Amino acid sequence: MALARTALALAPIFIRARTRRPAKRLAGVVVSIGLMALACLFFLIAGFVWITKTYGAEFGFLAIGLTFFLFANIIYFSSRGSKVKPEDVDDELGLDPIAKYIPDDLQNDPRVLALQEKIKEHPVGSTAAAVSLGFIISNQVFGD
Repeated sequence: MALARTALALAPIFIRARTRRPAKRLAGVVVSIGLMALACLFFLIAGFVWITKTYGAEFGFLAIGLTFFLFANIIYFSSRGSKVKPEDVDDELGLDPIAKYIPDDLQNDPRVLALQEKIKEHPVGSTAAAVSLGFIISNQVFGD
């Protein structure tokens, strides 16, 4: 009851506050995501209880397991990056200065094509990584 009185007393502060501030907008997004997650949890619990009462515990666990499996697959496959197609990159290989150093049999390898695409997306980071790696290898081979 004390929590409800506190929330009721603080409600005018939140209602009259400006909504254009990024911190408040971010807080609203975080709270809404948290409430959606809590609602999903309650829906899963209610579904589990109903299926367990109606069909038994085995089917309840099976339904919840399938639900989590489907959610995991949706999240996994939606977060994967796009694959590099060799047809898209073949035209650009002649313009790439790195391509002339790659042997002909490796130029159509999907891993090499993906690596070239990453280098093209982030040239400064790739150069820094290559210099650092060369420095480490030369220190290991030739010593300090």
